[in-house]
Amino acid sequence: MAGFEIETFEPNGLKQDAMQSLIEVVREPFMWYAPDSTEEDIYDRLLGNGASWVDVVFQNGEPCGFSVHYAKDIDGSSVDYRGGTSILPFARGKGIYKELINRSLANGNYDYISTRTQNPRVYETLQQFSPSGVIFPHPSRDIPPHIFEIAEATCESGIVEPDTLAVRGVHGFVRADRSFMTARSKEVQDFFSQNLGRDDGYMVVVEL
Repeated sequence: MAGFEIETFEPNGLKQDAMQSLIEVVREPFMWYAPDSTEEDIYDRLLGNGASWVDVVFQNGEPCGFSVHYAKDIDGSSVDYRGGTSILPFARGKGIYKELINRSLANGNYDYISTRTQNPRVYETLQQFSPSGVIFPHPSRDIPPHIFEIAEATCESGIVEPDTLAVRGVHGFVRADRSFMTARSKEVQDFFSQNLGRDDGYMVVVEL
């Protein structure tokens, strides 16, 4: 990650002018990720639903990515819910996404990571944080009830399928470019391509 810096913001503690400044900082990577978004969409995403943090990636002082994550308590388990990450194309492949996850986990003593994605690369990166190497959904394992409970509780829109953790039709308004969504593992790539439609995603849960 040489040449890049990360700065963390806590939107819930910002005054209106500082919040507006943060919106401007993340606007370019946010709009790349979701080009039809309004300023209100950005505001709602950054502010979160409770405690939230926004990690902004800079190169030479210019923002080139961001990640927003929330702390969730679900039946006594602490969950780091990742509510959105966007990194501009020139900054990809440099370990930034993994570093953003490490940074978010340093904010608390979490039991799980949860997110929604249609990107097999995100799935593979999250898998690296599982002590057992097993995350859900999994190509050959059933979904345990407690994993489904976390997925359902952290899903912000759509209905989570209990047998697959798939959420149908929720990604139609994002992803300006989908060409980068390929996995290193053929098993993971096939798992996504064979089970998800163009606008579908998975809730992904990692037990830490």
